[in-house]
Order: sequence, then structure tokens, then C-alpha cells
Amino acid sequence: MASDCVHLKKFAHVSTLYVAGRRTGDIYEEDLEHDAGFVTMGYEQSKYEAEVLIRRYMPRLPIAVFRMSLLMGCLRDGYVHDYGAIHRYLMFMYKGIAPCFPGIAVCPLDFLPYDYSAECFMGVFGGHFKRGETYQISAGDKSPSTARWLELTAQTYARHSKAWKRGSYNVPDIVTWPTYQLYKRTIFTIENMEFMKVVRILDSCAEECFCPKEFRREKLNDALGVDRSSIPDYEEYYPRILDHCIAMNWGLSPNYEKA
Repeated sequence: MASDCVHLKKFAHVSTLYVAGRRTGDIYEEDLEHDAGFVTMGYEQSKYEAEVLIRRYMPRLPIAVFRMSLLMGCLRDGYVHDYGAIHRYLMFMYKGIAPCFPGIAVCPLDFLPYDYSAECFMGVFGGHFKRGETYQISAGDKSPSTARWLELTAQTYARHSKAWKRGSYNVPDIVTWPTYQLYKRTIFTIENMEFMKVVRILDSCAEECFCPKEFRREKLNDALGVDRSSIPDYEEYYPRILDHCIAMNWGLSPNYEKA
């Protein structure tokens, strides 16, 4: 369709950082093709295949690719537009039925606020667009580790919940993949439906935390004329997102309105 637009000036393809799949280490904006495999075959692989296809058209069309991070909520007020798998896990953790999390404690978890990411996107697309480029709208080296993410979550929960404050609920243990598989078999043996829901959520995304990587964003920074100090501090905005999630009962409250 874009090929038929005679006067096309620019075309943005919105992708995800996680086209990197199971790769580890530094992931640069020009990186794409790999054979490391994917954590989620449906989402990650389909986004990867779309980028491979898009690159074939770059010599002919004014295309730029924008890879988005995991979008948790709004920087401004903590509002969550779409409650995804990570939010559902956090809900079960708040209820005290998420005793473990499979992963590596030091593995970075790259996430960003919606509004900040949108501003980065529009800043480049609207004013600094360059055809043929790929931009990673990432937290980069300011991403929290998996351990710190869980700790900060627990600290925030303790402000809302007596069970968390008095220590009845604790930070989930970060476990190896084999240990998680043993836990999973136990849960399905006893057929506890709530814990089975948690396992299904973890099966869909947690393997990512065994693939530590840093998403570099030099091209994005250069285009916007910023440095790492411009990236929002998760220690400041992430608790605000959790406050909103709890206040809105994870999107189930009658007071919750989807914008």
C-alpha cells in the first residue's frame, strides 16, 4: 500500500525491542537478523519477521523503524491504558499468590512510560526523521535489574497492604528455570486454579529474564539531542504506576475508564 503512495514523505514502522528474542549482551539499533530464537514465538517472531520484510523496502521507501520498550503506564499520573501479562503477574503478586519468579537476579528489565515513549517517537518522526534508520526507544542502562524491580514492587505494596507491611507476603524468590519447572509441575498436580493462572502468565514472558541484554539507543539520543539523563527514573515513576493499578483494582474497578 505504501508503495502506491506517490507523494509519501515518511513512513514509521512501530516494532518492539524484543525482536532481539533470546539474544544476550548489547543490542544495537542496527542489529536485526539472528538465529537465537524467541521467547514468545507469536509476538516476538512476528515482529521480527515484519522488520525483516520492512528492511527490504527501505531502499525504495522513506521508512524508519521505531522499537518500543515494555510500556508499563504513564509517567505523569501512573495511568495504565492496557493491562498486559506483566500487570496481571503484579496483581497476583499483590494478592500473595506469586511466590517465585524465574530469572536471573541481575537481568535488566527494560520498561518505560507510555507518554515518554510517545514523546520520543514524535520528536524523531515529527522533527528529526531520517529514512533507513532504526531507533530503540529504550531505558538502556537505566533499566532496573529483575531483583530491584521485585524489591521496589514489594516496597510499594507495603504502603497499601497490611499483609505486605507486616511481612505476611514477601518478595518472590528468583529461581532457576529447572526449579521453576518443578514448581510448575507441583501446581498442576494439586490443580490450584489461582496459582495455575500465575504459571500461565510466567510461561508467556518470564523466560526473557534468562536472556540479559541492554538495548542501546545512541541513534535515538543523537536524533533528539539528549543523553541518558533524559530517561525517566523508574524509582520515581514506577511506584506511581503501581499506586494507580491498586486504586483501579488492576482495571476491574467501576471507576476505571479506558482512555
